[in-house]
Amino acid sequence: EMLRSLVGSEMCIRDSNKVVVSSKEELKTAIKRKNPYIEVQGDLAKKMKWMGKLSSAKIAAIIALLTPLAAVPGGGVLTVTALTAGGVVEAAEANVVIYVISILGIATIIGIFRGYNVEVETGKVSLRLKAGA
Repeated sequence: EMLRSLVGSEMCIRDSNKVVVSSKEELKTAIKRKNPYIEVQGDLAKKMKWMGKLSSAKIAAIIALLTPLAAVPGGGVLTVTALTAGGVVEAAEANVVIYVISILGIATIIGIFRGYNVEVETGKVSLRLKAGA
């Protein structure tokens, strides 16, 4: 049984285990609620594809870079140099990473990486809540 509800101008389809989102607002809400399975679709999924390519070491490095910035009013500044130093991300990906962080916000990115496993599939990005998160 599926319950369909209109959230803003976007459609959010829910069942007992999955929430489908296509806007940053819907994604932020689903993460705050700790939905166990979030499926991101549309343009937002395209922008988040890079997340699925990261190793756990690179995720830890990004969290380490972002955490101090989250404490700064307005979010601080993340530079391409900071992301590419030590191979956190490739230079070609750095601008995309910064763009997505600017769209979703530092707290949302940290929330995704700390609380969810990220899987990239054709046309969508799946976020599955980590055990104990």
